[in-house]
Amino acid sequence: MAKEVRHLKTYKENLSMFRMMGKGNLIVSARDFLVLQHRTLDSGTGRLESVLGSVEDPLCPPDSNYVRGEMKLLGIRVTPREDGRSDVMIISLANPKGSIPDMFKSKAAKKQAERIKTMLAVFNKRFNN
Repeated sequence: MAKEVRHLKTYKENLSMFRMMGKGNLIVSARDFLVLQHRTLDSGTGRLESVLGSVEDPLCPPDSNYVRGEMKLLGIRVTPREDGRSDVMIISLANPKGSIPDMFKSKAAKKQAERIKTMLAVFNKRFNN
């Protein structure tokens, strides 16, 4: 779903606001989520933990081109392994709002890893500079 992720504001070193936007099509309206993200990185183990939740902020009011979804909770834990791979745990509870046919819900669920990869790339770029 997240085709574009924009960093909007940093409150503290590990606390930022992002807007995640997804494209629509002829049947399903485009969606966006405005989220506050807290991120921690354990420098000893390299484990990344991130928690996100929806917020309202005048910096990014609802846009009539998007249905504003609600991210009730998104938790991500990425733990590096000795073999160079990582274990990833994701907990997600979101309400995309509006009407979405079952066929599209099924497709969206299959693309979960792709969405997480996009978000992690943005977060890593933002916090590793």
